[in-house]
Amino acid sequence: MYRTIHLYSDMWKYFDNGLYKFLLRYIYIPAMKSSYFKNKLIASLLCFIFVYVWHGVDLYIFIWVFLNFFGILIENISVSFYNTHLKDLEIVEYFGKSTIRRITCFLASFVLAISAISNFYFFAGINIGTIFFTRVLEGSFTSNAVLILALYCCCQFSTELQYKSTSQKNEKQL
Repeated sequence: MYRTIHLYSDMWKYFDNGLYKFLLRYIYIPAMKSSYFKNKLIASLLCFIFVYVWHGVDLYIFIWVFLNFFGILIENISVSFYNTHLKDLEIVEYFGKSTIRRITCFLASFVLAISAISNFYFFAGINIGTIFFTRVLEGSFTSNAVLILALYCCCQFSTELQYKSTSQKNEKQL
């Protein structure tokens, strides 16, 4: 069985499962008073503050944690918006599940770019992270379009593998 990771939440769940379970059990769930978005935001922020302190209180760690928190925030807002406003609309049925997955992957590509940059900060430090961040910000439309296209392809491939795996699993259960 393979695991595909193209969402921030999946990366945090599966990259270090022990840390994820610890954060969930001892910080996130106790901080949740209800399932309101504000409470989820505060609980997530507390988890990332813990991760920041755990990994060392340094500027490059702060940037890494901030970009990861921002990625989770964008993902949660997007999922919440989809579930609240789009999921039950006829337009979703009109376009079909595969088109919705493609649109989702396109939008996730931008968040995946943030994830990649955050990892440059974490693994290579402030100087290398800033070089990559600056190159993306100051890059031409063409170079950024190629970057987003490459990330879209990664995300699309991962999504389709996950979809196929889930479909096969559901067929076996029938």
